[in-house]
Amino acid sequence: MAETDVMISNISTREADVYVWIYDFQGKILKELSGTISPKATAYVSLYDELDVETVGVIDIRSTEPLIIAVEYIRDGKSWSIKNIVNWYTTTNW
Repeated sequence: MAETDVMISNISTREADVYVWIYDFQGKILKELSGTISPKATAYVSLYDELDVETVGVIDIRSTEPLIIAVEYIRDGKSWSIKNIVNWYTTTNW
């Protein structure tokens, strides 16, 4: 079994309104999430719990405050390194 978790940290001293769009490889929206993260707090999103699919294409995260994003991929009980965070807006045609 594999699972991907996204950690979204608000580094600001103000609340952050956060919006998350999860797309498949063809650009279709699979899930939209939104919420508020308290100052200096972190929210955790388990893609395994949120989606009924095994693969996604792009996760678009926007906020009213600066964020730090971390991604963790776990397979067979071991954490794997993810090195494919890219500038989606300049590298994706759709």
